[in-house]
Amino acid sequence: MKSFISAIALGAVFGLVSSCIGWGLAVLRKSMPGRRGFRRATGGFAALLAVVLLIGGTRAWLSGEVDYDRGVTAMDGHNYTEAAARFGAAAERGYAPGECAFASLLYQGAGVEKDLSKAFQWALKAAKQDHARCQWFAGLMYGRGEGTEIDREEGMRLICAAARQNFAYARVTLDMMKDGNAEFPEPVLVELSAAGYEAGFKALGKTLEDLPVPEQCAMPQ
Repeated sequence: MKSFISAIALGAVFGLVSSCIGWGLAVLRKSMPGRRGFRRATGGFAALLAVVLLIGGTRAWLSGEVDYDRGVTAMDGHNYTEAAARFGAAAERGYAPGECAFASLLYQGAGVEKDLSKAFQWALKAAKQDHARCQWFAGLMYGRGEGTEIDREEGMRLICAAARQNFAYARVTLDMMKDGNAEFPEPVLVELSAAGYEAGFKALGKTLEDLPVPEQCAMPQ
């Protein structure tokens, strides 16, 4: 219900904006009564702009982008319960950033009851949309057997896919796992390690993207 009300409010805002633009163009038309072509053009432009704004707003809402943005705002204010609700709504609409953010909160139990199985399911959905962060996240969960059966091969495949998209945490993870028998690290450990990596690379005038992608991550021929 809240999302439906938000959609109505969003449509109203776009309608108001387009009406104001239309009013301004109407005033301009009256000041130039002799130019019929101009009057028709501005009238058509106002109508077209109203349609574009309405469609754009509706698409953003339907895609889950609006709820995701509100979730980010809630996170910035440390309101994890609201963030989880917003990210969850965005995830239900198939919006990959929302799916990944919701998976992270489910994994941590922040603003929502901790549930590794659901966290993995949402992370995997985002990963299947080529969302780099959740390719890495789902890869770690596969490798660690969190919320799913252990599958080291699939875990590495997903982490490699994220690394090829230049996702820094994925490249740090691969560097931490240089030994082929190394355990898959916890996500929070990778994030903490990345800070150290970043400081070292910065001193060399480089970034984490300069970390090489291992040969086993080469694209299949």
